[in-house]
Amino acid sequence: MANNDVVTGALQSVSPFFVTLTPQVGRPARFDLDQVLSIEFVMNGTARHRDQIARAWPAHVPLQVGTIGEADGAVGPAKDKTVRAIHRTLINLGLEMRWLDAYEMVEPALLTPERFPVLINLDQNERYFYTVKKPGDGLDAVVRYVQDGGTLLHLARGAPFSQGYIPESGRWKPVRPPRDLNAALQMDFVSPDRRSPRATSFQSPPNMGQRMTFVLDRRSPWATGLPDQVDIPMLADMRFRPITDDRVTSAAKFIPIYRLVDSTGMNYGVAMAVVDYGDRPRPHYGVYINHLLYEADYEGVPMLDILLPKVIEMAIGASPAVPIANMASSPAPPASRDAAQAPPAPPAAIPR
Repeated sequence: MANNDVVTGALQSVSPFFVTLTPQVGRPARFDLDQVLSIEFVMNGTARHRDQIARAWPAHVPLQVGTIGEADGAVGPAKDKTVRAIHRTLINLGLEMRWLDAYEMVEPALLTPERFPVLINLDQNERYFYTVKKPGDGLDAVVRYVQDGGTLLHLARGAPFSQGYIPESGRWKPVRPPRDLNAALQMDFVSPDRRSPRATSFQSPPNMGQRMTFVLDRRSPWATGLPDQVDIPMLADMRFRPITDDRVTSAAKFIPIYRLVDSTGMNYGVAMAVVDYGDRPRPHYGVYINHLLYEADYEGVPMLDILLPKVIEMAIGASPAVPIANMASSPAPPASRDAAQAPPAPPAAIPR
């Protein structure tokens, strides 16, 4: 700029008089072109995703991604680190975060796949609005959204939907819901008090000097463009809740994307998976990403900037899936670190 300022963001338009940019945080800003000394273009992965999403996004649908969460979730991008990161990534992709409060979430005309092709569940405290106006209407709203063809993305700490809010005496009271939303979504999470032959949950990782990494399952139809290995980050909240296929029926497919393994060959389970519900009325999915994965970095790039565009492209058909058999019971990663880096064998059909 003529006053020595440097402004960064996504270029929206250039006219003979103005240039319009969308910064990382905030709304689009317009600048007088006679005050602009130069414009430098940087084409990165986010820009390529932005172009793919813009091409594939339905023309009649607002460029919005719906978000739901716990009672204090509407703190907004200024106060919550994860919300701020999602908000930034969506803006860079040319999309808007549209937070739905409890009453908007249960409005059938508002929470629809036609309005929001992607719905992010951001329940940092494992809670959601179970009852808003009548018993269980929050649960019914989420199930209806998925059944109608929506893609639900869980960016969750712990296990999502473990507790539900109900209104009581003018406040939201957390309770154990009488109906299990995760079961309705065919999702199952391993907790510290439960053991699974294919997964191990922990509150903090074993401290035996081993290297722990998220290893990509290259057989996944959406593996293209994802890092092969991502080191586990060191965070204040180290809870790992792997997802399993125990509740997936024969009508759906369970597709692992990343598993958490260590250099001794220990497989802790699936950190990211897609439940493919099929193509009726349209292809639609449930996607779970453990926070230890989406809060990690890969070569200086936040994994959220890599994974969130992939899920959005999946939901709108911009990232075509390769037909595969059900990978639910596919073998665990090899028992050595070197072997874990080698590409796995092609999957066999798994009868269910």
